[in-house]
Amino acid sequence: AMVAEVEADLEGLHAKDEELSEQLEHIEYKSMSYVNMVAYGCDPTGVVPCSDLINKCIAENNETTLYFPNGTYNIDKPIELNNYCSFKLDGFAILKATNNIDYIININRTSERNKQFIEGGIIDGNGKSSIGIKTTYCANFEIKNMTVRNNLDYNFYLKAGYEIYLKDIHIDNLLSYEINPNLTGIYAEATDSVFDNIIVKNNTIGLVNLSTSNEFYKVHVWCNKTDRVENTVAFHSKTSSNLHSFYSDTCKQGVIVDDYYSVKLYNSSFNAGTSEIDIKSEFLVAGIGSTVSCYSCKFRSYNTECIISQNMNRVKIIDCEFGAPFLTESTYYNSRPYYDIYYRIKFPPSVTVKANSNTRINIPIEGCNYLDYYNAVLLNTWQTNIIYKTNLKDGSLDVIFYNLGTSDLTLTNMYMNVTIEHNRPSVLPFETIDVSNG
Repeated sequence: AMVAEVEADLEGLHAKDEELSEQLEHIEYKSMSYVNMVAYGCDPTGVVPCSDLINKCIAENNETTLYFPNGTYNIDKPIELNNYCSFKLDGFAILKATNNIDYIININRTSERNKQFIEGGIIDGNGKSSIGIKTTYCANFEIKNMTVRNNLDYNFYLKAGYEIYLKDIHIDNLLSYEINPNLTGIYAEATDSVFDNIIVKNNTIGLVNLSTSNEFYKVHVWCNKTDRVENTVAFHSKTSSNLHSFYSDTCKQGVIVDDYYSVKLYNSSFNAGTSEIDIKSEFLVAGIGSTVSCYSCKFRSYNTECIISQNMNRVKIIDCEFGAPFLTESTYYNSRPYYDIYYRIKFPPSVTVKANSNTRINIPIEGCNYLDYYNAVLLNTWQTNIIYKTNLKDGSLDVIFYNLGTSDLTLTNMYMNVTIEHNRPSVLPFETIDVSNG
């Protein structure tokens, strides 16, 4: 019995040995959950096209990481990442477009199963690809530690998906403005996504955000190409956005906000011009009804004229610095903090509003401007369903009571709380002392 048991064990070991030998036959191109793409057949010299082989490998190896050793891989057709594979590129592995294609990599899968990633290397549009990396749909996906460059329209076009994480990304462009004038670094339409430690260099528009749930940390957008800088925008917010440690460096416009949205910037910086580039810059561009709030930010000007914002009634400068070198002769419109003034308005003991009519009461408020923000709340209206509206004018506030009924109304003991976000009287945040004549 003991001999039979030992023989059975030996047969089991022999079977496992045969299985291991079979696995070892494929170890040249596939190790554990990795597929070595050079051993699989891809040419790392940039001569032979690799797109068909890469797409074939994706189809054959779901939930596997495709590993690209250093080298240049000729991408003549789009790569369709439509299952749960991931990509790992060595630091100098380059996926380089060689034909006119819509995108180099498209990430498209239907449900969230596990975290996928594309890590390392260089995705090079080479002036041939419209988009570097595109997401048609994905979730719980990480793109990290890579360079994406030289595409025609978008280096990243995150069209759809959620919980996409871009970290340690360098976005570059070596092409002339004439070749790709409308290039955008990141176009973020996907939601619930995080962008951390991003550098965008020499793109026309650094980032465009369309989702309120996206967060941005340590983003540096800059330009030193004289043919492009006159048209550059660091960040365009098409919705409400939060930016932490954002840096707009030598761009024509810093942050643009579409109408009726709010952008908050924390510990961020704006720089206009360099010793080589002299360009008039506008740091903040607030649309109709939009608000830009800057908390602990820095504004700097190098040998050039710059504007904080020409629509300063929509911009708040809170605890900010105007750092050296800083030209006092530059144009800084209304670059001062805001503060609130609170009023308690007591109306006459009784106000009568005729049937199907209205009554206007004018309240003088010294120094208020119709461009100031204000909030007016009527108290003690429990006694009747009164309809009212307010209108801030230069030097006064109008309160209009409406009676849409068929009987006269008498309003008594009414109060109104009014808050006006008021500009400080000084034009600049500092005084200039001229000692040039000794």
